[in-house]
Amino acid sequence: MGIFSKATIDQVVSTLIETHGADQAERIERGVGQVAALWKEADGTEEDFHRFCTEQFVGEEDARKEL
Repeated sequence: MGIFSKATIDQVVSTLIETHGADQAERIERGVGQVAALWKEADGTEEDFHRFCTEQFVGEEDARKEL
């Protein structure tokens, strides 16, 4: 799980689902879990983690294809 609690990860997931929709839930849960597993204290705080996930998630299919 990394350095963050399940509650922190769940909060980020909930925020992203509210923003991008329930149809993105599986991708969101998988992506946030992957980021959380790799996040180190040197990467930043819990707030930095939340901001990173919410700013970097790409929900639109065309934008994902472009990436």
